[in-house]
Amino acid sequence: MRKVIPKYLLCILVSTFAFLQILDGQSTFMVLSFKGLSSSILNNVFIILVSLIFGYKYSSRKIKPVNVFVYWILAVITLIIVYLAYWIRYPQNMNVWQLLHIFFPVLTSSSTMLTGILYCVLVQPYLYDMQARLTAKQNTLLLILLILLGFIFSVGKYPFNKSIYGLYLILFFAWGMFLAKTRTSRKFRISLTISTIISLLIIVLGVYGFYAISWYQRLARGKIVDWNYQLLANITSPLVFIVTITLFLISEKAIKKLSVNSLIIFIPVIIFAQAKNDTFFLVRSFLPDHLNFIFSIVILLILDYGITFFYRRFILNFRSVKKILSNNDDLLKFLSRFCHQLFNWIQKNKVALLTWVWLLILSFSSYLIVSDHLKISVLNNTSCNAITFLLAQETGTIVLTAIFLYVVFMLVYLIHTRYWFSIILVSLLTIFWSIANKIKLNIRGDAIFPDDLNEVINVKTLIPMIDQKIILASEIVILLVIILDVFLEIKHPIKLIVSWKKKLILGLLSILVLITPLHFNHKGTVIYYISRSFGNKSSFNNSKQDLQLHGPVLTFLDYIDQVHVMNEPKGYTKDRIDRINSRYRKVAKEINRQRKNKLNKQTIVFNLSESFVDPYTFPEMKFKPGFVNPIKYIQSLKYTSTYGTMLSDGYGGGTGDMEWASLTGLSMGIFKTPVIPFVQIVPKHQFYPTIGMDFNYSSAIHPFNGTYYSRIEDYQRFKFNKFIYNGSKYPVIDQHKIDKSPYNSDFTAYSNGLKQIKDYPQGQFMNIITIQNHMPYNNWYSKNNYANLFSSKLLDEADKQQMATYIKGLNYTDKAVKRFINQIDKINKPITFVFYGDHYPKIIAQNYVAKYPIKMHSTRYFIYANKYAREHGVKSKLTDRTSFVSASNFIAMTLAQTNSKVTPYQALLTRIWQELPTITVNYKGKKNPELINQSGRKVSSNKLNKKQRLLLRDYKLIQYDMTDGSAYSLRAEGFYK
Repeated sequence: MRKVIPKYLLCILVSTFAFLQILDGQSTFMVLSFKGLSSSILNNVFIILVSLIFGYKYSSRKIKPVNVFVYWILAVITLIIVYLAYWIRYPQNMNVWQLLHIFFPVLTSSSTMLTGILYCVLVQPYLYDMQARLTAKQNTLLLILLILLGFIFSVGKYPFNKSIYGLYLILFFAWGMFLAKTRTSRKFRISLTISTIISLLIIVLGVYGFYAISWYQRLARGKIVDWNYQLLANITSPLVFIVTITLFLISEKAIKKLSVNSLIIFIPVIIFAQAKNDTFFLVRSFLPDHLNFIFSIVILLILDYGITFFYRRFILNFRSVKKILSNNDDLLKFLSRFCHQLFNWIQKNKVALLTWVWLLILSFSSYLIVSDHLKISVLNNTSCNAITFLLAQETGTIVLTAIFLYVVFMLVYLIHTRYWFSIILVSLLTIFWSIANKIKLNIRGDAIFPDDLNEVINVKTLIPMIDQKIILASEIVILLVIILDVFLEIKHPIKLIVSWKKKLILGLLSILVLITPLHFNHKGTVIYYISRSFGNKSSFNNSKQDLQLHGPVLTFLDYIDQVHVMNEPKGYTKDRIDRINSRYRKVAKEINRQRKNKLNKQTIVFNLSESFVDPYTFPEMKFKPGFVNPIKYIQSLKYTSTYGTMLSDGYGGGTGDMEWASLTGLSMGIFKTPVIPFVQIVPKHQFYPTIGMDFNYSSAIHPFNGTYYSRIEDYQRFKFNKFIYNGSKYPVIDQHKIDKSPYNSDFTAYSNGLKQIKDYPQGQFMNIITIQNHMPYNNWYSKNNYANLFSSKLLDEADKQQMATYIKGLNYTDKAVKRFINQIDKINKPITFVFYGDHYPKIIAQNYVAKYPIKMHSTRYFIYANKYAREHGVKSKLTDRTSFVSASNFIAMTLAQTNSKVTPYQALLTRIWQELPTITVNYKGKKNPELINQSGRKVSSNKLNKKQRLLLRDYKLIQYDMTDGSAYSLRAEGFYK
């Protein structure tokens, strides 16, 4: 056939050839099918053929190394289009490091074939000179030898999946250059065609034969063989090369008609065929398979020609691009010039670059500050080296943190126009913020949450809780930094050249970046996916892990947009809540048949005792001769009252959480994320149901600052009639601090409680929160007879001093409780006293919690009925399901012990207490709650029966309704009251 093939027909055929590979499926290494084998052969033939064509067209003269930029820029444009389309189609797969694949395709191995083409263009002048020095026979022998050696040394296992492997394409490129200067006879072409048919037969039969051999070896030896049964179809196979050479020579006339400039049409083809993304998404349609196949080819061809047209028409005509392409230097001079220009650019922008370097170091340092002695806990509490893990896994979040630091720096600079002041201020704030998070982490096991900023008003009472050495060191550092700042501003002033126009743009951009955290967790938004592309994926159920993996800055920003504290349970509707009301109304009637008392006729005192734990339950604690039981009286109550272990939801903190659980009957364990209910949930409502709503009169007593946990506002939402705290309109009477302690004693709390009981003669509810045993434990008591009378391998010398102070405080609590109970026993009205410790004191190091998860969350509780109550139908003690309870069980237990009638909601709480294991937070930081049986052992939720699962589902629906839901239950008739 002598008809001349049109100029661009071959490009269309080759493009179609590549697209067929994309659409025709990709074979896996261990799965053999004719379709898969054909795809593998076609892919390798295409790679070799394109390399031959490039070599053929670049054979006439030496080319400039700058031509690499022609292909690199086009590749970048194509990759931008591919990735943008990919991110729009699959935003959940967005990753910031994909930008490296776009702009640095060689370094990131985005396309091995593209990299190979770039290598070929760079070495073309040297190949040109070498082939010119050799005869045709020498060139032929050398190239054939290299083909054979490549196959022998690779053993048919050449992977072709990294940029370095693109070097092999230089061999095929050299063949193309050689064939351009060589004429082949008709007889040779016929022989080559016959050889191609034979080669294809050998490839197919050989691959299937080797496949059978490999399976025989695997079955006989019992292990996977380490050779490639598809070696004859590999890109290094001489047989595949023969097939490709034949196709090349058949198309040689058309190839001659191609211009060098037209070769750029292959670049989009290469990117589509080999880019590190699933490019199928670009061409999928809803047409039938056979039509979709044709439609896909058409779409990809249109994209190919559209991109190359845009590139020729616009990009190549840019002045800067023309300037680059006009460079005629050889490779060495070109590299030398490039390095010189790069150095000049670095010199010109050194201040900006060094600022970024410093902010990255500062960002990384903030992560290290909150680590556990350069160790961090990852999955399953596995401890890893913080430096290596963060650099390997969290570089994206480190960069994102640095971006926010830079934005703050830029805003400060735009206002003050003083470089050193701006960078030092940002550095100080970051370091102090990290230290503050570390302090809270050590005390509470939590990061600083946005809602914690509400406690700023309590700064005067917060400061004494911090180690004074830290405060003194901070003051010294601030003074030194101020001196340094003044020195640098005077001696080494730096002025960033920023016009008013740039100031306005930078200011607006900075503000826009700073408000992005408001949408970090709004799934489906652009900001959500961009944030996650940096690896910013907070769990929201383990704030310590979030803090150590994402740093103190980013963790705080993540929790600003903490959209939901619970996942919406399946089937949550108003009708479902009404059905729950109806169900437990029947349960309430059943319970109430056996109960005689009305709760509002009782006097109920809930007493959260700050950090109260039985010292005999501390892990690894040993007591020496002479150690006197500090809580002898409270321990004796186990014989006369309901008594046991309460499972706290926090370690070293969480007072407000336990208080909320005890007052509402809801559980902290059901939340999917750390939350402060008093601050984040209660303020959503004008009225929030608690046990206090069953009484005509409710009050609270806290002989300390009343603003913590927004108690003043929240108690109003609870409809409490009175809140007694330091500075309230109701004075705290009998204020008494023991020795050097800064806190009012438990005697003070109970004295005020006793007065309230006497002042209101009818039934009432009272919530007492003591403060005496709050941290720190700085050797407050002058006559401490517990020092040096105990030992523990978990405590160092400083910890032992704190423990001695703490135990002495427990002894004072024991005496205060004894006096209070003696006093209420003399009052002629039914009084039930519910006493519980809220959490462990923060004395034993936080890292031991993982070793003793249940023990270090176990506090003591008891429910005591005074003499008059016992004589008038109130039980002395409960005997069933009292060994391990949670704060959310206290309402149901109090109702049971006082023999009081229940509402539908209280009936639900009663069934939860009686029929389910105790619900508490997951101590491993997972989302699902922990279930603990009466032996103190964990119970899998999979072991719950159908009735228990339904009960737990109802409970979750009500909790969701009153936390993240629409509060339908408040409008359900008679549900709460």
